[in-house]
Amino acid sequence: MWRMLQQDVPDDYVIGKRFLRDGVQLCRPQVSAICHGRPELYRPAEVDVVVGMPAKAKQVLGWHAEITLEKLVLEMVDTDCREAGVEIAREAHI
Repeated sequence: MWRMLQQDVPDDYVIGKRFLRDGVQLCRPQVSAICHGRPELYRPAEVDVVVGMPAKAKQVLGWHAEITLEKLVLEMVDTDCREAGVEIAREAHI
């Protein structure tokens, strides 16, 4: 983010290398029980395909991923569940 803000001309950058679907599938076992039957947690509209294309960020900013998608998803789910007071069984983790 800092590198993006240092550019002389504002621009859009995609930071990611995989399909959003991959991340959702990774966290599904951890959150399916929490979200089941709670329509307020579902998105009202969904796009068919969301994919990251980081070539521009690599070229212009020198960016590269320092964490795997699996580890990122695990950290995000753990943080959200901790903040919500929900405990996840350790064997359910990726």
